[in-house]
Amino acid sequence: GKPIPIAWTHEVELGRIFYLSLGHNPAVMETTQWQTLFQNGVKWATGQ
Repeated sequence: GKPIPIAWTHEVELGRIFYLSLGHNPAVMETTQWQTLFQNGVKWATGQ
């Protein structure tokens, strides 16, 4: 099948967008890998 991205970024005139499709299962959100990916995505989107 066709690959489907689980995370992506996009820049627009007024800001940045970070999308992460992982996290529907609370156990996933407790992993260090998910937390790092999420934190880095938020930092990028907010320009930190």
